[in-house]
Amino acid sequence: MNAANFSGRPIEAVILDLDGTLVHTTVDFSRMKVRLFARMEEMGVPKAVMDPSRTVTENMSMVHSYLASSGRIKGWEAIERLAGEMMQQTEMERVHLTRPVDGARGSILELRRRGLRVGLLTRGSRLYATAALKQAGLDGILEELMFRDDHGEREAKPNPIALRRIASKLGTNVEKCLMVGDHSIDSTCAAGAGAAFVGVLTGAFDEEDWRRLGCYHVIGSVADLPNALGPSRDSDGANGTAGAHLDGEGSFLR
Repeated sequence: MNAANFSGRPIEAVILDLDGTLVHTTVDFSRMKVRLFARMEEMGVPKAVMDPSRTVTENMSMVHSYLASSGRIKGWEAIERLAGEMMQQTEMERVHLTRPVDGARGSILELRRRGLRVGLLTRGSRLYATAALKQAGLDGILEELMFRDDHGEREAKPNPIALRRIASKLGTNVEKCLMVGDHSIDSTCAAGAGAAFVGVLTGAFDEEDWRRLGCYHVIGSVADLPNALGPSRDSDGANGTAGAHLDGEGSFLR
């Protein structure tokens, strides 16, 4: 039985991003990029290949493309490993300061009470993300978790294979999943996999950013998600399923 409906499509599982969605991030991504660029240059990647205005994810992809086009793809494994270690080092520096987005825990528990499966898909490393969840008081309540280093950089979010994998771990089809995130990395992953998507305003993107991206299903925070999905099955005597509030062309809920 479908636990909810979203814009007319059945939803059985909700897959949540971490930084900017469930927790207020403490990761210094600017510092991470500086370190990444320095490490890449040490390993022979020209500075011109990388772009400080792009995300870490995009820069890693550009480095891979450079190695492939220059006949140096065999060097990717070593670069990926060392870059992963550097990124994890940056992630862990302030993880002890991690705090949850207000209402995140209650929202997860309410979604699960309604019969939805709830999982985590993050570009954070396993070491960092599990520590951040524990620090934020969110450990032990998500059913499945998937991290950047589970299957390597090339198959991590935003690659849609990552979303398909966690959907499978949650025991449902990706088309019956709703992904929730704060960045275009999340919406790109959802679109590529065929999942529904809702943006939040507690992280990287504000309302105008989402509009420019063409995403109009946006809520203030993950705490608003149960209400956005409508009343629980217990309160809907008509058909026993929740009806989404986010219908038609899209809605901004604050």
